[in-house]
Amino acid sequence: MRKICVSDRIKKKAGIILCATLILATSIITQVKADEVSDDFVIAEGLEIIDGTNGGASGGIIQKNPYAEDFVSGCQFDIPSKLKKGLNRFDWLKLQVTVTVKNYTPLTGEKYDTYGNRLTPIVYIYGMDSRYENWNMSDCDLIQDPQTVKIELDLAPYIAEGTLGEIGMEVAGCEIGSSVEWEVESVRIIGDGEAAEAEEGNNELKYEPSGTMKEIAPESTEVGKHGKLSIADVDGYIAPVIVDKYNNPYQLRGVSTHGLSWFPQYVNKGAFQTFRDYWGVNLIRIAVYAHEGDNAYVNQYAKEWTEREGNYYVEGQNKEYNDKLIQEGVQSAADLGMYVIIDWHVLNYNPNEDLEEATAFFQKYATMYKDYENVIFEICNEPTGTAWFNGSDNDLYSYCTKLTNVIRECGSDAIVICGTDSYSSKVDEVAGHLLEDKNTIYTCHFYSASHYAEPMKKLTDALANGVPVIVSEYGVCTYSGDGRYDVENADKWLDICDKNNVSYACWAISNSYETAAYFKENLEKYDGNWIEDDLTTTSKYIIKRYNDRKVEVEDLWAKENLRSEADLKSEEDMRLDEDLNLVGNSKTEEVSQPTEKTIGEEISQADDNVSTPEEEAGKSPMIPIVIVAVVIAVGAGVIVKKRKSGK
Repeated sequence: MRKICVSDRIKKKAGIILCATLILATSIITQVKADEVSDDFVIAEGLEIIDGTNGGASGGIIQKNPYAEDFVSGCQFDIPSKLKKGLNRFDWLKLQVTVTVKNYTPLTGEKYDTYGNRLTPIVYIYGMDSRYENWNMSDCDLIQDPQTVKIELDLAPYIAEGTLGEIGMEVAGCEIGSSVEWEVESVRIIGDGEAAEAEEGNNELKYEPSGTMKEIAPESTEVGKHGKLSIADVDGYIAPVIVDKYNNPYQLRGVSTHGLSWFPQYVNKGAFQTFRDYWGVNLIRIAVYAHEGDNAYVNQYAKEWTEREGNYYVEGQNKEYNDKLIQEGVQSAADLGMYVIIDWHVLNYNPNEDLEEATAFFQKYATMYKDYENVIFEICNEPTGTAWFNGSDNDLYSYCTKLTNVIRECGSDAIVICGTDSYSSKVDEVAGHLLEDKNTIYTCHFYSASHYAEPMKKLTDALANGVPVIVSEYGVCTYSGDGRYDVENADKWLDICDKNNVSYACWAISNSYETAAYFKENLEKYDGNWIEDDLTTTSKYIIKRYNDRKVEVEDLWAKENLRSEADLKSEEDMRLDEDLNLVGNSKTEEVSQPTEKTIGEEISQADDNVSTPEEEAGKSPMIPIVIVAVVIAVGAGVIVKKRKSGK
């Protein structure tokens, strides 16, 4: 007997005939969908069968599942690399498995799970995302031996998340310690990604590296033209902004390294120069994970995400190695006339816990770079679970005050970036409690596929309340650094930044499996001159966005004739500038000034236009068929009821 079924694991049977009718209805659904699928929709087939929980390619032993409270045996299916990430390019995606299960031993007696469901033999297929979360399954009852079934699992939850970490098949509801055999006849993934292809085509990336770097005289580089940056009030802006040495508003467009110890190969002058010459970048952010302990290198990915990440202060050579990379990075940026952030990459803890180590770190580098015009210090990347200000000696205000004082005592007047609570998302809480040091700025981080109207409002509220803000890290994917993309929402965020002269840096310079990575997985090109085929959606987005913004800013500078060094040679020149209206409001027109009303309208529009993953998942062509199936099932139930009542 061949049975096709797709059902949920929680089974509430209302009688043999009704159950059979539901199975028939779901069989119809699966068959209709399978019949509709042509070879053009087959994304991958013949997936390799590998060992799974208590089982292998042809069978296993029913034993305790080490990851859950049940007893199973199963196998996994090897996921093609093209389906491990970037699943947001698909409109729909499904896993289809045909398997014959035999020689299994049903449970003796009546046994129930924690939900009160009676345990009976089943076979199911399942999926999880790249962090081994978001577990979903589709199952089928085993009522014959042997029994061949075809099961289909909707992978829509992973389209929304953007990643697929594990798929497999398991048998459950059998005697503990008994053996079970299976023969997997076919495994395939079907889907439709036409919409994603169209999106790629609309990217209009104009990116053609010549293979040679541009020779730019030091005085013509960004640092050469604008000098040391600072924070100042400027007419026309509702909050203090970054300004250059002439007190003109200046915006940083940056790229951020991943953790130095994991992707050190990109810290070199050739890579930085490609960012400068072809990507429209004027800022490099060097992320130095700050954790003191033994969590180092590849071991990070095996740790729980609740633990600290990083390894600057690990015993042995890591500290010296990171110091070498930091100094190479800062000097390469200086040689190229680019700005650089040295980022003490606190992640998910109170930075006061490492105050002693942070103090030593910034004493060293503030002293080393006190005379450099291009260096900026970020003293805590994403502290979490720590209030900005509560009057104690253990809040972020206290920490940032202490570290800023350390930097000033070393003779550096560089900009200091202060992290905010909850992964630097609560920048609005800084209002009313700014540091006394006026050359400090406060960071807001966002990931456009996770953060929409509510966190966006925190940014605009902070600005409206006079808080100087920098987005020292953002991504065009989900907050995990992986998952789906949302470039439209990224545009909304950066539009607000551009209108308010808020600087930003995108995560991350790497070739990892994550969607935040700039380069395709395992691409072995590290010193620049990357071509379009080397790039991911993240890097293509920032190249286009940054170059467009660079042209816009340069045109505005030329149009408004903003003050230059020649304008400041003497008091007489400054008075002449005033007579010619070259100071005051005219110098602030680089970016159109939004009123508070304009900001509110932007947030409202962003909220109205956002389509959540859940809403997208709801647009399913299967809904009418499911309704028909339910009608059939209900009708069958009515028939059963009438027959029992004799009517």
